[in-house]
Amino acid sequence: MSNTTNALIVLANNSTNVRNHASPFEAKLYASAWPLRALLAVSPKLAARAAAKAFFTTFRPPIRPDEAALIAAFEPLSVPFGRARLPAWSYGSGPLVLLSHGWSGRGAQLAPFAAALATAGFRAVIFDHPAHGDAIGTRTTLPEMRDALVAVDAWLGGAKAIVAHSMGTILTTLGHALPRASAASPLSPERIVYIAPPVEPASWPRGFARKLGLGEAIDLPMQRATERLAGVTLDSLDPRPVAKTLSTPLLIVHDRADREVPFAAGEALAQMWRGSELVETEGLGHIRVLRDGAVGERILAFLAPLATGAARS
Repeated sequence: MSNTTNALIVLANNSTNVRNHASPFEAKLYASAWPLRALLAVSPKLAARAAAKAFFTTFRPPIRPDEAALIAAFEPLSVPFGRARLPAWSYGSGPLVLLSHGWSGRGAQLAPFAAALATAGFRAVIFDHPAHGDAIGTRTTLPEMRDALVAVDAWLGGAKAIVAHSMGTILTTLGHALPRASAASPLSPERIVYIAPPVEPASWPRGFARKLGLGEAIDLPMQRATERLAGVTLDSLDPRPVAKTLSTPLLIVHDRADREVPFAAGEALAQMWRGSELVETEGLGHIRVLRDGAVGERILAFLAPLATGAARS
């Protein structure tokens, strides 16, 4: 692996969930990407390949003590996925709710919601996507993460509801769109909760390149390099065309102070998805919204009909 690629992986490992915002520390790292800028002057194609590898490299934030304490009471699971296995944790009994984290997140981030769901009469399952949390790997792609979500759902027998954060929302939307004739069954939850949903994945590689100090000359090579690694076109990952065809009851929670996924993205999705409801929060940002009690109560109220229906059946 070249020194340039190594340096870029360090940069990627300090990026945010959807790469829309950088802390001052991250900004210094991006500013130190001069080897890539030098390589771009010699070969945009090679520079794009190095940048694309860094783009798909994940960051594993340390688990918070409170999250570790919560999942210590959960039942550990190991879900087969290809030649590997994905770590998962189950808590409670009742209608199944599957929770999906976002890019460079981990399942434990959703443990507070999982614990609340279990107390309310649900079985909640959290898991780590490939190259995230305790799962193996250093790089992954959005299609692979979508397939992981679909695989976990199928292994569990199909969730009654899915709660997803950030990029996890795109995985869920795309999981609906799998062809019925494919090897994997599409997701078919009865209710869905999206927290801070983004809507423009095709713009992320370009934004990542800009943070590295690269100009427009790398845009097309970067697009081709990321599509080659992902195995799909960037346009095919856009959740909006699928969202327009869906009417599954959807609750969207988005904070107006979210610096990683603009609130406008949640608004746009709510306008496209028939029958969806948008709940605005203020001052919680992109991550603290996952630990907010009022948000948890709103989610429980939205999913309550599933538990009531199970009790009556």
